[in-house]
Amino acid sequence: ALQEYTVLGDPVNLSARLMANAPQGGILIDEATTRLCTRELLCEELPAIRVKGKTNPITIFRPRQKGPPEYIGLEPTGSGRVSFPWYDRPLSISQQISMTEESLAVALKENVAQLCSVSGWDGLLKVQKLLGGEFSVDLHRKPAAVPKSSMSSSLSSPPDGSPFANGGVVVIEGNDGMGKIELAEHMVLYAGHEFSMLPVFGTMGPRIADLDRFGIELLLSTIGVFRHLDPHMPRSDLDALQRILPEHLAGIMPQVREAFEGKADEERRRALLKPLVELVASLLEILRKKTSVLVVLQLVFGTSLFGKTLESFAPFWTMAAILARVAESGCGHGDKPVVVTFLVKQADHNHPSVRKAIQNDWLVKLNELSDDNCVEYMAAYLRGSPDMVPPELNKFIAKLSLGNPLYIRETIDQLLSNEYIKIVREADGKPITIKCHHDLDGINIASWGQTAMVGNTVCLLESLDPLEAAVLKMSTCFEGAFTLPDLAASTRSRWAGATQFDYLRIFRAIQNLVKRGILEVPLVVSKEKEQLVSPSSSYGGGMMGSPSSYSVAASASAGGGSTGLEQAKLQTFEMKNMLIRKVGGSMVLEAQKKVVKRQALIDRTLSRDLPARMEEVRTKRLEPHIPWYYENVLAKGA
Repeated sequence: ALQEYTVLGDPVNLSARLMANAPQGGILIDEATTRLCTRELLCEELPAIRVKGKTNPITIFRPRQKGPPEYIGLEPTGSGRVSFPWYDRPLSISQQISMTEESLAVALKENVAQLCSVSGWDGLLKVQKLLGGEFSVDLHRKPAAVPKSSMSSSLSSPPDGSPFANGGVVVIEGNDGMGKIELAEHMVLYAGHEFSMLPVFGTMGPRIADLDRFGIELLLSTIGVFRHLDPHMPRSDLDALQRILPEHLAGIMPQVREAFEGKADEERRRALLKPLVELVASLLEILRKKTSVLVVLQLVFGTSLFGKTLESFAPFWTMAAILARVAESGCGHGDKPVVVTFLVKQADHNHPSVRKAIQNDWLVKLNELSDDNCVEYMAAYLRGSPDMVPPELNKFIAKLSLGNPLYIRETIDQLLSNEYIKIVREADGKPITIKCHHDLDGINIASWGQTAMVGNTVCLLESLDPLEAAVLKMSTCFEGAFTLPDLAASTRSRWAGATQFDYLRIFRAIQNLVKRGILEVPLVVSKEKEQLVSPSSSYGGGMMGSPSSYSVAASASAGGGSTGLEQAKLQTFEMKNMLIRKVGGSMVLEAQKKVVKRQALIDRTLSRDLPARMEEVRTKRLEPHIPWYYENVLAKGA
């Protein structure tokens, strides 16, 4: 069992040799690792070295963080082409590794066309209401570009009450991969073509060490808007900024140069963030005299799920408030509208701008795709029709992906690459039918480590409290519903001297997992009344969820003569999330799974048989014990 936790082999030995040769505070990697690096890293090749155990020299590389791209927003070519920041760091790690920049850009644009073509998708319907126009695939089939207002002959007006008419803040909220980026890209291109609205971008995260990137992206893309309006603007960003800045802001140029050079330490870069954002706000006030502007602010956590790490991104909301003031100031004195859009996983509902967005119905909450939307999106991604998708494949992907479009794409890509599904095509490439493997449930999902779906799940499990992580992993051993005593049986069985405090600790861990949506509380059927008892009536009320109630319910459920009230007290839990079950289950040894199941069965058997026997013993103990010789004496005396 211990050997299953052991890491062995040539990669481990080589990593030890590279670590020994690395400078203090530095990192060295081999060629195989460079092929697995994401696009946020640049790998500098160094002279090959010889290490123990290797005949040939080993080519080594020094990774370093990649700086901001050359252009953000409107490119300085005069074509109006838009460079989206998420093209440089896409969510799918497998796409980052396996695709060239050209093929990746095509794939990401195709994602927009396919997802936004799903009929009845709530997210798109809400965005269309704000824009006042229908989605058109043709807009995303051509290069991403925004025409100049003088070249656009058919400009339309945004609907009354829309932020695109008078300015304001739009919030798009949802988990990674749910379609925030696709909706934002559609908004940028539609607003550019229909309202001549020019884009500005700013991204914070996923690394806490480069928060100044947010301000740099904002400033670079703002300069790009000025350059788009004036083709004679210098190509150098610093020279262009000097030309744009009014005299009262000229004193900020040394700080801008320092930020662009990127040589300051982390603390200094954080200090530069606010001056950069305030400068962008001043430039937006100048820009709105000439054109309307759409500012897209993206907050990316990545796989950082620890509370202390997430607190490091708090400056996002402070900086967002600075830019939101520009958007919310209205369009007086001939000003054009400025729209600020937040792309966030979870919005701060105490933030004034978020509250205003909620009041105005400008918050777009993205939830999982419905079953019908899932099969339609699968068919679009496979370039077929919905009736081509086998029902078992549809059910498997929908259950595994949880209705997340990114996870649907990754699942299909993995199934295709591992030949679990095959597409039969005609000579012209048009799909005829889709065939899938007969045992999809037996696929080792945990081996898809290069996907965002598995990577995010692993990070979720690692961010849990140790007891919560242990409870989650034990819960993957049960195919159906389980109770608290089932989990406690293998660690703190009530028949082995466990205290109420031990049960309360496990119960609290279960509660936290339920609140986070990892475990679910199923409906309980009362046998006597033949009705469903809601989770709230048996989970949260008084002592119904206490450990003592679990003991009563467990014994009642195991016996044959339980009452309906006892059945209602039985609280069960289920692990219905297939993705967490697959990944979490892979972290439990087979021997451990057997122990958990065996101890749960033993506990259930004892709950059925032992209480009656213990009651018999207790009754006997209540009877006064009189030794036989005293009985004889008492009998003679009588």
